[in-house]
Amino acid sequence: QNTPHPSDGWSGDTNAWDASRYFRSLVVKISNMASESATSALRRLEANPELKSYREDILHALSKQQQRRRDAEYDRPNWSKTVAALTNGAPATASDLHAVLVAHMLDRKKQIERENTDPYKMFWNLDKYSRPETPRPEEACRDHLVTLMRPSLAPLGITIEPEGHMVADKRADIAASAIGAKVLCELKRDYHAEVWTAISEQLERFYTPDPDAKGFGIYCVFWFGQKRSQSIPAHPRGLSRPNSASEMERMLKDELSEDVKRRISILVIDVSGEI
Repeated sequence: QNTPHPSDGWSGDTNAWDASRYFRSLVVKISNMASESATSALRRLEANPELKSYREDILHALSKQQQRRRDAEYDRPNWSKTVAALTNGAPATASDLHAVLVAHMLDRKKQIERENTDPYKMFWNLDKYSRPETPRPEEACRDHLVTLMRPSLAPLGITIEPEGHMVADKRADIAASAIGAKVLCELKRDYHAEVWTAISEQLERFYTPDPDAKGFGIYCVFWFGQKRSQSIPAHPRGLSRPNSASEMERMLKDELSEDVKRRISILVIDVSGEI
């Protein structure tokens, strides 16, 4: 077990706290390596139930190691690619791809929420009078979003597909790729049981560490409003449930560290039709 040094003094070098200190020093040494194998080693340690008492130390080391690896693997584009990216051409790096995807997704968000042809209804099962009745399954919502985004991304050489296969046999909801880079998107309906934790437990844990993603990702939530079939899960820190899409987006962003905010974007799309 993770044993701290006693406060009343100690002697020798074969105590439980000496073993704990030695183990933590090895974890730090691994975190100083900027390789994929170091990432995998720390993930195996974090998943080992026998090391539960060291989990916070390991997670901290993993976060530092991923940052070090991103810096080491940073792809520097040449001038022609840079100029193309700055003139709204094809993205030159993973960060460019991420920025382009966020910009286009914000455009689709505005279209879904405001267009007078009521595209928000695509996310609902409708009654015989074309009135929203119940939310559509998550996969159907994802497919509609992909369909809306493809026409504007294709001219930039960006392909966007549902269900990108990831490590540990996991599947990201959306995978967008270009120039050898990849950005993964995780989608949730606002009443999903893991809506508050999916950023850390899915997107950060399994998707953004992908070497082609360079740490970038997008988390998107569909806000169904008062007609949703279930209540929004309680906030893990006991905060009041949000009353609007913008409030939920702010609450989700507030849970992120500054480092994560630079790499992961959060969007909550209002498909309630109540605006």
